[in-house]
Order: sequence, then structure tokens, then C-alpha cells
Amino acid sequence: RMQVGYDVYGYENEVDSAGADFEKLEGHGRARKARRPTSVGRGAERVDERRVENAVLNRPFVGNPTLSNDDGSRHHMYVAYSRYGRDAQEVLQLCEHSSLPSPNSRNGEVLIRIHASTVSPSDCAIRRGEFQGVSLNPYIIPGVGILGTIYTPTDKDSNRRLSSFSYSSPVQPGDTVLSLGISGGNSRFTCLPKTHLVKVPPQLDPSQTVCLAETYLTGFQVLHTGQKGGMRYRGNSLAGQSILILGGYSALGKALIELCLAGGAKHCYALASQPESAKGNSSSRRHFETLEAWGAVALSSDPQDWLTLIGRQIDLMVVVYDPSNRAYHNEHISDDHCKALREDGQVVVVCTHPGLDNNESRSEVFGSTSINNQRDSNNPFRIPSRLLSNRDSLADRTIWYNVFDSWEKKSHIARKDLEHLLRLLELNRIHPEVLECIPLSKVAKAQFVLDNRRLVGHLVCAPWMKQTTNPVASCHGVRKERCEL
Repeated sequence: RMQVGYDVYGYENEVDSAGADFEKLEGHGRARKARRPTSVGRGAERVDERRVENAVLNRPFVGNPTLSNDDGSRHHMYVAYSRYGRDAQEVLQLCEHSSLPSPNSRNGEVLIRIHASTVSPSDCAIRRGEFQGVSLNPYIIPGVGILGTIYTPTDKDSNRRLSSFSYSSPVQPGDTVLSLGISGGNSRFTCLPKTHLVKVPPQLDPSQTVCLAETYLTGFQVLHTGQKGGMRYRGNSLAGQSILILGGYSALGKALIELCLAGGAKHCYALASQPESAKGNSSSRRHFETLEAWGAVALSSDPQDWLTLIGRQIDLMVVVYDPSNRAYHNEHISDDHCKALREDGQVVVVCTHPGLDNNESRSEVFGSTSINNQRDSNNPFRIPSRLLSNRDSLADRTIWYNVFDSWEKKSHIARKDLEHLLRLLELNRIHPEVLECIPLSKVAKAQFVLDNRRLVGHLVCAPWMKQTTNPVASCHGVRKERCEL
């Protein structure tokens, strides 16, 4: 006995009347008609990190992808997994489906034909089971940043270009839209509520634009914490402020630096990952030169090298806290870092994982003074919770932030912030860096790389990318792929 239903992604399911769950992805979609999903990891030869990096990352994406006019193609593919796991290449599968997802009109959903999506450390944390409240029922499609076109299969004009563009006009078929979510991006089609969509000017590069959804939205909201209304969107929104970014040599660090400049900050300091004494080695020298090229004042990771130079003038200090045991983002925070804060200065802790209780986070990060003394050697991410010059404790003046929590609780503000970021991208004030644009078949390898190192840039999945045997010529003499979205 079979009955037809729809899963969370809008795919038509056939399940028995007893409600038995299919243990394999073969059971999702039309059980009788769907092709058997092909695995991107199982049975494949194991490769070490260096080989994967050479295969995935040493061919940086060159050129702007173009939107394909082949809207009659409904060959649907997506990456998914039905169990948590630490090895992306064993867990993730490349799947095919015989039909498109069906949007739930009661929930205001529309069908999106995806042009670009992100492959980020958040996807890896979700796959490892570290995000609270994320269900595997029936499976998870990775990809938190999504850019695509509202698609209507029966409408011949569904991919038309509008002659005039306005952020305030309602979304309709043919509009290019941007969204953020816990999952669903690494696919050719998905269903999203209209209330979660932000209209995108059609002339913007999809691979760069999709990077705004997570990284740049995080940076903008962190820098404008406490600012309300239109003040946060002015060109002088950060005028007179001095900002210190710990761990500036990162994708988020680059976004923060560019947004500091766009907001007219007085000073933007960014810490390199190496002390001043290590400037002699090529890696450290590259860190300092890169931070300065982005527009920041590059400082050593050792505050003793610069504390007497800048004094106590920092209005806002930004740090990243990763509660996982793969905490590549966490930077060591000492009393000397906190001495650079003004008396009314604040700390914003960007937590990479959503759903953490504020009190629980405070206890984990700050602890008591005695706990700090006992655990500093085990957990380098500790902010001193002592009183600073008779001021309130630093813990009481610290703001906790997570972009997914913000998107869920204050989506109307987040959408307005994304519209502002789109305008900055149009004006060439921000420049998201795309390391490579990859097809669906390389998502597992990309996650493997992200599990093992921190990248200064973004990996973008182009689900309609066509690989070619004729490599695109490169000034570096390496093989590249054409990208046709």
C-alpha cells in the first residue's frame, strides 16, 4: 500500500501506509521512477589533503558565469546526505530526481532555479551534527547561501529579464533572488517562501552575489550592532569609530575590513595570524601584505607589539568563537587585547553555530576567574572576565551574534541589510573573493578541504556547470573549467 506525500524539500514521496522510513536516499523522490543516486564518495579511491587541494582549489575560477537560456532542461540533480559523518566523501551523495520540487503555495513558497550556492564551513558543521535543531528527516541538502531565479515550468516567460528593477516591488517569476538558510543550496532547484527572498539586480555576478548571504551579512550586522533605522545604511555610519578585528586574515575578516571602509570608520585594525617577529617568513609576510591591500592597518597577533602605539581607543573588537573541536577560527584573547578597548568599548563574539543559549555561551567562553586559570591551556578561546578599571565586567558588555539566528528572528532587518549590501556590490565598494566555482560533483571534495584548513575566500557551487575537455587558457598554465549556469 503506497501513499503520496511531499518531503521538506518539496519532492514527491511514495511511502507505505505504515509510515516506514527509507534508510537510503534511493527511497526519496519517486521510488519507482527515480534513478538510483550515484555516490560521490563511496567506493572512490581515498585521497590525501594535498591531492584534494590540487584537484579542487588550485584552479581559481576566472571569468563571470552567465545564466543559461536553456530553461527547458529539467534534469534535476542535488547533493544530499541522510546521516551525519565527519568524512564528507563518505557521507555526501550526488543524486538525480525524475521530477522537480513542488512548492507549498499555502506557505507562500515558490520554485527557485538555482544559479549559484555556497560551500562553507557552516555546511561542514551541519554535516558533523553540530547545529542544534537540524533534522535529518528525510535528508539534508547542503548549501546555506542561495541565488537563483523564480521558476515556473509552465510559464514560457519565467526566465524573462525585467526592463526596470526595484527592490520594493513584489517578487515574481523571472526575478533573480538571494536567500539564506540552513540547507537546500547545493541543488539545481529548491523551494523557498517569498518572505525569505531578496531581489537581486540582474546585472550582478551570481558567484560574487551569493557570498553576501552569509559572510557579508555577518560582517555588516556585527559592525552595525545597536544601530537602528536608516542610520546603518549611510556612508558615514561608522564615522569616528576605531575597530579591531581579531583573525583578520580570513573571508570574514576581508568582509569586515571592506565594510569598515564603506561605513567611513576612523581606523580599522586587523590582526595577522603571526607575531611581528615572524614577518620574515613568506607566509606571515603575505598575511600582512594582504591585510594592508584590503585597506586595514595590519597588526601582529601579539598585542605587546602594538598596544603602546594605538593606546586605549578601540570602540569595537570583533572575535570569532567556534564551539566545535575543529576550532580553526578561534583566536587567543589575552588581557592585553582588552586593554585596547575604550571605557565604553564593546566586544562582539561571532559564534559560528546557531542556537546557543546566551548564558551557556558566556559560561563556556568566559567562565569564572578560577576556571579561566585552570582551562586556559586547554581552551585558548577565553576572554578575561575581570573588572577593567572599575568598569563593568567584559562579559556583561559582550554581544553574541550568529547570522542564522538573526535571519530567523529578525528576517525583515536581515533582508534590508542584504539589499544595502547589494547596492554596495553594485557600487564596487565590496569585493567578495571567489576561489573557485565548482560543479555539484565536487561539493564533497570541497567540504573535505574546508574540514582541514581555513580558506581566505569562498567556494561557490554552480549546479549547471558543464565540464569541458577543452580547458580554458590561463596565465598560470593550469587547467580550468568553463562555467555555464
